[in-house]
Amino acid sequence: MPRKPAREPRLGAVESGLAHWLTEQRVAIEREAARSAGSLDPASPEAEALRRFRSFALVSLARGAAAPSLEGLRVSIRRAAHAVDAWVQAAGALAGSDAEPVLARLAELRAQF
Repeated sequence: MPRKPAREPRLGAVESGLAHWLTEQRVAIEREAARSAGSLDPASPEAEALRRFRSFALVSLARGAAAPSLEGLRVSIRRAAHAVDAWVQAAGALAGSDAEPVLARLAELRAQF
C-alpha cells in the first residue's frame, strides 16, 4: 500500500507562530524601537496608531486577513509611519537569523496598513 506523502507545513501555522512570537517579544520589540526611534508619549495619536498597527498585524497573522482601523485618529503621518517602521525594524533585529522572513511579512502588513 502506498504511503501518504508528508504534509507540507501550512502557511497559517507559520503565521500563527510569528504572531505568537511577536506577542511574546512585545516588550523587547518596544524597547528596541524606543531606543532607535525615541519614545512616544503613550497618550499621543501616533502611539495609538502603533497600537492599532500591532493589533492589525497580530490578527492578520493569527486569523487571516484583517482590516486596519485608523478611524477617528488625527495623526502626523510622518511620525506614525516612523513609529511603525521602527517597530518593524526592531522586530527584525530581534528575530536574529529569521530576520529576513519576519521583515518581509511585516513589510507586507505595513503596506496594507
